[in-house]
Amino acid sequence: PEAAAKLVTAMEACEYDFNCDAYEPLVAFGPDAGPQLLALAMDESKPAKGRGVAILALGATKSKVDVAALYASVKKADDYSLSSAFEKGVGGFATGDEAFRDAMRKEYAESDDVMSARHVLQALPGTVDWALAQLEAEHAEDVEVRYADLVWDLAKAEELPRIQGLLNGEQLKDPMARHRLAAKAIQLGDASRYGILLDGLASDDQYNRADAANFFSEVAKDVPADQKAKAIELLKAGLAKDAGGLTASGYQKSLKALGASAK
Repeated sequence: PEAAAKLVTAMEACEYDFNCDAYEPLVAFGPDAGPQLLALAMDESKPAKGRGVAILALGATKSKVDVAALYASVKKADDYSLSSAFEKGVGGFATGDEAFRDAMRKEYAESDDVMSARHVLQALPGTVDWALAQLEAEHAEDVEVRYADLVWDLAKAEELPRIQGLLNGEQLKDPMARHRLAAKAIQLGDASRYGILLDGLASDDQYNRADAANFFSEVAKDVPADQKAKAIELLKAGLAKDAGGLTASGYQKSLKALGASAK
């Protein structure tokens, strides 16, 4: 519609959806505004933030989109605000695009830079089932953490039996993958998995210890009383050995949650 075209032109100057006067009127047009919104979203000569607002509107209107082409355009721009908008909007316009879903899964499994694909997959249906299936099947140890990350991100109560099966079995070789699944199992009600995180805190490997501390911090407040003293002891010992910086934050958060000092 002509009115939509004028609103899209105004949207070019927008920085955020919530204070963009053109956003709600365009969303009200529904998918009819899709072609004009997509044209702005794909136009590499336009401001990245305006393109991002158009992407959010595409998601809100569930417009028909060549998702792979839009994703390629977003990646080419290498702009945080634009990437974030795509990750937020993609669930609205890519739900039924199996080819794009499969491409994202392949990128996530094989790419050295997985964060963008991880955020996109979080918005697509079937992701946690797929990630669990990869862990349940034969797989290379070096990809365990990336699949476990998705389980950590997305798993709900109905996935708990599968998580427990993985923790009880021998499929998982990477301690960091076990930390993620143990913390998620605890969040979902299985308090018997704290031992996995305590074992991680006792590791001789600095990075395994710090990783265990990071995930322990997510569930520290509910640690059983009979394991609290041991947890504090291990956390203090790990923090004392740590060089500081980002790897120290998990210890600090955990000790704070347990009401213990860092010394």
